Amino acid sequence: MSSATSFARSFRILWAGQFFSTCSLTIIVPLLPFYMAELGATLPEANRIWTGVALAAPAVTMCLFSPLWGRYGDQVGKKWMVVRALAGISISLLWMGLASSPLVFVLARLLQGAFGGVVDAAAAFAGAQASEGTKGRALGNLQSATAAGSLTGPLIGGLPSDWFGLATMILWSALFTALCSVAAAVVLQEPASGRNLESREKLPIAHASQEMLRHPRIRNMLVASRRSVVGAAQRQEAHRKKCVRGPAWLRRQHRFANVAG
Repeated sequence: MSSATSFARSFRILWAGQFFSTCSLTIIVPLLPFYMAELGATLPEANRIWTGVALAAPAVTMCLFSPLWGRYGDQVGKKWMVVRALAGISISLLWMGLASSPLVFVLARLLQGAFGGVVDAAAAFAGAQASEGTKGRALGNLQSATAAGSLTGPLIGGLPSDWFGLATMILWSALFTALCSVAAAVVLQEPASGRNLESREKLPIAHASQEMLRHPRIRNMLVASRRSVVGAAQRQEAHRKKCVRGPAWLRRQHRFANVAG
């Protein structure tokens, strides 16, 4: 098989995995306050808190685990980082769909951040396997999967989930992402430059994490993320109240939440 044919097959797997993982996660976010209410956070104050915590949770564990996966990826290769990221998203989605309380859902979101990172893993693989002169085009085309997933996810979240339930849609998303993980394990071939690089300096994970958190831009980003999450939760609460008093089509979107307040 020629290198061009091999890359074309790999690219299709990477694109599908990035699309389904992005689509799956964006299904949840717009309707997260309603899902929190389904899981028991029916009081407005509790709903806002759990929604904000659930939105912020993946960023916390991703910040802590990204140095670990970066170091481990140099040892095992870029292919298995793609498989790991897709499998991690799939398992966390399965846990979210089966969650019985807001706490369990937040734990699943923490797992998502710890084992996710599909976009970074796919970009690293594509950049290593693409031939010289096509790397920029490959990475640009790969980002279209994120854009398509970000567009499709809220549409699925707002329409089919109103008919079948958000938990059912999350479980279907977990299935499709798991299939992409299996396909990546079978089809992808490790790029020649993705093998062990023993000559690189190896820093302890704890040291790398501490150095990263000392950087003022990282700290500012975390503070800004927290403020944006709180603002988003407040806007969603205002939207929830509007749904309760609004027209029939808005109340239809809201009915599965069963918010008491």
